[in-house]
Parts: sequence; C-alpha cells; structure tokens
Amino acid sequence: MVDISREIKRRQIFWDWVSGIFIVRHGKSKEGEDLSGYFEFKASEITYLRLKKGILLEKYTVPTDFDLDDMPENVEEGLKKILDELK
Repeated sequence: MVDISREIKRRQIFWDWVSGIFIVRHGKSKEGEDLSGYFEFKASEITYLRLKKGILLEKYTVPTDFDLDDMPENVEEGLKKILDELK
C-alpha cells in the first residue's frame, strides 16, 4: 500500500486522471483604489499547459498582452497548436 502523505511530500504523485490543456494565470490581487476591502486579480503572465495522464508534455508562458490574433513569426509551433485547439 502506498503512503500518500509521504508521496505528496516527495511530490511524486501521478495524477493519471488529468489530461488536457490548462490555462494558468499568474499575478497578484490588488485592493481596489475606490473600494476599500475589495480585491481584483491582475494577471502578469499566462501559462498554457498540456497534460496527458498527469504528465506535463508542454508548457508555454506568455505575457498577458500577448496578441493571439497577431502572433510573432517566431512563436513556437507547440504553442500555436495549443492555441488553435482552444478556439
């Protein structure tokens, strides 16, 4: 039998039920200037992940102002494919 708590501490648990494309927005929550006590999340970059049976196959991070409609020519083909699949 596997000791789950030990495996979590070692960060070696496979999430074999997780597959697909995932979007992670990185940033910080900032308190509103006009409304004290209210917070708004401001993303600074976005990561696109492709997982298959819990294993990370691809990872691409772009700034939030990355123009999906007018991408630079040097954009990696893997990122282009992920973005096309999300349409």
